[in-house]
Amino acid sequence: MPGLLVTKDIALVLFVVSTMLSIGLSVNLKQIKGILSNYKLMTKGLLANFLIIPLVAWIIVQVIPMDNSLSTGFLLVSVCAGAALGPKFAQMAKSDIALAATMMFILSILTALITPFWLGVFFGSAGDSANSNGFATPSNHTSRILIELIILYLVPMLLGILINNRYPDRFKIRTLLEKASTILLIVVAAIVLMTNLSDIYQYVMGTVGIIISLVSVLIYGTLGYFLGGLRNSTKRSLAFDTAIRNDAVALLIATQSFSDQPNVAVVVVVFGLTQIIVMGVMAYYWSKKSKGSEIKGSIKG
Repeated sequence: MPGLLVTKDIALVLFVVSTMLSIGLSVNLKQIKGILSNYKLMTKGLLANFLIIPLVAWIIVQVIPMDNSLSTGFLLVSVCAGAALGPKFAQMAKSDIALAATMMFILSILTALITPFWLGVFFGSAGDSANSNGFATPSNHTSRILIELIILYLVPMLLGILINNRYPDRFKIRTLLEKASTILLIVVAAIVLMTNLSDIYQYVMGTVGIIISLVSVLIYGTLGYFLGGLRNSTKRSLAFDTAIRNDAVALLIATQSFSDQPNVAVVVVVFGLTQIIVMGVMAYYWSKKSKGSEIKGSIKG
């Protein structure tokens, strides 16, 4: 068991670094500048991810009775934005890939800075026990979490952008990193599942946990969709960027800052699987809908 836990920690760090480096290699400065010029859409996306969704998550926790580990894991994953799967699903759904990728990049940078703030607001920053509201407090101070996110999360992504702008033909490197990150994610998720089977069984069998996961993903996605402007392509892209929370950061914080509370990592993993399934179905549905519209348009033409 100790060997598995060490393997999980190493695989998690490698997963985060490889994922962030591949993200950096997928965007360039021209794309970033073009999307950033759309101030209205960017403002809506940022407000949805860093203000509205954390507040909605807090309201859900206050309204629906749940145990401490579930509420802690749910709040943690809800405040982490900028998931790498957002652009991937946007590509599948034939949406605005440039918007999804650039928004994900901006969200990733700000997540490293804003997530520690929300952790301080929700959980406090001192001690290892539950705070006055009954939520588990992280074993590390928010300042240490910020440093970890900058080193493991922000630096590799910025390095990827610099490499992409100087050597834009490094497509093979990006592909290898994407495959490596996928394998490492599977390894981490498998170890978390193997070492917490009883807790996962309770979570899966617990109606409240499943309902919260499903409802919150739908709410977050709906917020992004209706804030995504007038075009379907931008609506769908922002829906993916809001519904799919950043499991890489959430899992990193859960395993390192809530190391004495393994159930928190379990909640993050199960929530991540739920959002992948729900938004994966939406990506498939929208891709079929887009293909149908293209066929109709070609027939009319």
